[in-house]
Amino acid sequence: MKFYTNFFRRGDTVYVRQVEDGVRSNVEFDVTPVAYIPTLKPTDHKSVYGAPVAEISFTKFRDANEFAKNSDQTVFGFNRPEYEVIFDNYGEEYDESKIRVIYLDIETEIGEGFTYPHTPTQPINAISLSYNAKLIQFGWYDYKHVEPGVTFIHCSSEREMLAKFILLIY
Repeated sequence: MKFYTNFFRRGDTVYVRQVEDGVRSNVEFDVTPVAYIPTLKPTDHKSVYGAPVAEISFTKFRDANEFAKNSDQTVFGFNRPEYEVIFDNYGEEYDESKIRVIYLDIETEIGEGFTYPHTPTQPINAISLSYNAKLIQFGWYDYKHVEPGVTFIHCSSEREMLAKFILLIY
């Protein structure tokens, strides 16, 4: 059995975390975006409104994006090609026991106000998570009052803490 547990697109590549025959791995797929534009000719493709549309293939996602921006007509179907890659390569079945569910809390310094994810201005000083029925905390501060049942992983810096966190969940 093969199924995905996570995916994202960067540029013209879809990166997928998959499980195949019980083994986790990372795979990459090249994206070949396809867009559809209205046409008066009969075709095998229809818009969401039932009207015929013509298929246009692109070699780069950027080219498809530019085409859509500069087109004077409605363009269908290309803006999320990663979903087509997932649909074409994975079925709907999966093994729930192979899926990792992590409950996560990331703390930062407050400093001059709260930090937003898209503009991080403060260091991350703690990561707490619940994973496989374990409670784990990472921090680069001296923490002496660890609760029973909690594993505290002391790190010497933010960088070390993030690296240890990634190694644990990967």
